[in-house]
This record gives sequence, structure tokens and C-alpha cells, in this order.
Amino acid sequence: MFNYRKRLFYPVHVERQDPIFAKVLLEHYAGKDSELSFTKVTI
Repeated sequence: MFNYRKRLFYPVHVERQDPIFAKVLLEHYAGKDSELSFTKVTI
């Protein structure tokens, strides 16, 4: 059988949640000025 486990390169330990930082990080990855949005507009 095929078994897939998605693992990170380095171990990550989250001590507390930070919703403000999460919004900023998400905006950089998939926000209105991200590379993905730019690619969708130009195609």
C-alpha cells in the first residue's frame, strides 16, 4: 500500500496561538497582493 505523511523539515513547537500574526502570514501567502493572485490576473 501507499502511505503518505506530510512532514516538515524542522520540528515546530507552538507555545501559544497568535491570530494577528496568522492573518498577516495568510495575507502574504494568499492575499490580494500575493504571487498567486497576480498569476490569476495575468492569465
